[in-house]
Amino acid sequence: QKPIEQVHSTRGLLELAFRKSPSVAAEERMELTIEHNLIHLLTKQGNRLISLNSFHWQAPEDIVYFVLFTMEQLGLSAEKTILVLRGMI
Repeated sequence: QKPIEQVHSTRGLLELAFRKSPSVAAEERMELTIEHNLIHLLTKQGNRLISLNSFHWQAPEDIVYFVLFTMEQLGLSAEKTILVLRGMI
């Protein structure tokens, strides 16, 4: 009998973000996964995880707010940061 493995709901996002993605060391990247009423916002620089947060949203403006707020808090440049969208776009 196999043991039960308990994993966090964002494990798949982490694996996807770091799988086979050749990254430039200084490259700033945000990966936004949109679900029905929840978004996951993963931020990395090169192969280093900077942050991973989840937010509940109701209107599209909420998503824009959380992306911009996170960028501001982390000191990221809107012109230089790559934004990847996934999910229910």
